[in-house]
Amino acid sequence: MGRSSGQPVTREVAREICQRIQSKAVLAGSIATLGSHYAIGLKAENCQTGDSLGSAEAEADSREKVL
Repeated sequence: MGRSSGQPVTREVAREICQRIQSKAVLAGSIATLGSHYAIGLKAENCQTGDSLGSAEAEADSREKVL
């Protein structure tokens, strides 16, 4: 793909990989702190169009409960 092996996999790079391997969707996750809690998000996008296929959010009471 003409990129260095140490380059991070951004949303755009993930979508390009998804298109190259002819997958249907790419998933993107996030974890953010909210005081002593953690907000967890997951989004699915169509590889070809970039349209949202769905998303989900959850909250964890502690770091140990994130996974």
